[in-house]
Amino acid sequence: GGESASSINTPGGIWGMATGLAFDTDGDGYILNNSPPCTGSSEECNGVEMDNVWFLGLKSSGQNGYSQFGELHRSSTIISHDATIGVMAHELGHAYFDLPDLYDTTYLSAGIGAFGLMGSGPWGRKTLIEKRGSTPVHFSAWSKEKLGVCNPQTVSSGADNYTLPAVYQMIDNSSSCGIYKASTSTSGEYFLFENRSAGGYDEGLNYLIYDNSSSEVVGTKYTGGLAVWHVYDNLSSCLASNNCMALTPPLVDLEEANDADLDNASSRGRTTHLFYSGNSVTFDNS
Repeated sequence: GGESASSINTPGGIWGMATGLAFDTDGDGYILNNSPPCTGSSEECNGVEMDNVWFLGLKSSGQNGYSQFGELHRSSTIISHDATIGVMAHELGHAYFDLPDLYDTTYLSAGIGAFGLMGSGPWGRKTLIEKRGSTPVHFSAWSKEKLGVCNPQTVSSGADNYTLPAVYQMIDNSSSCGIYKASTSTSGEYFLFENRSAGGYDEGLNYLIYDNSSSEVVGTKYTGGLAVWHVYDNLSSCLASNNCMALTPPLVDLEEANDADLDNASSRGRTTHLFYSGNSVTFDNS
């Protein structure tokens, strides 16, 4: 106790005791990432104990990567169980990959909602009996582009046809990974397109709200569709303060096909936010 994140990860801190244990494999005097599990429940589940810990991910000067996780999920409505992997993956997105939150940290909107790991996607589940967070969804197209694990293919102007495989099927980082990019005349503004069909970890999107109902799908209705992302490349102005989704315009915006309620935080995601046959199939200036 009493150690700050910076003192944990810098020479002379608690990790100094581990010098002889070869944790510093590149010999630069720093531990690149430190992710301790903490005894007890995690606070983001609205735990009922006084000594809960928040899941946390830090990536800033002098701290390298630091994240911490409660070992249990428990609340007044949740029976205590082992913490699921979703929030751990989200916090490592901060600590190790330097990604911002893609939910709105002011909570005036839902940000990207459930459609990405750095939004509400860490809480994905594919069945009603599965614990929330057991099937965290994929990173959004923007996160994959930022990390360099996918290189979006730029679409040509005018009419053309493109086939987008489901992103969960694409693992070759030398390809476009099924993501397409359309530039605009405004510097830093562009669109990304990806096929979020059900499968792999995107089965975690089974918990989306179906159509205009108020309840989750949970494994009965979600089949997927085309996600259209509107990107304003202003990351340098918001990463340090982690308010990228509170900006006007936000860093990344999901252009909802129907029921545009992410903007006012009325939901964290609906099946109808994607483009597919039987829903909206046209994306234009309107």
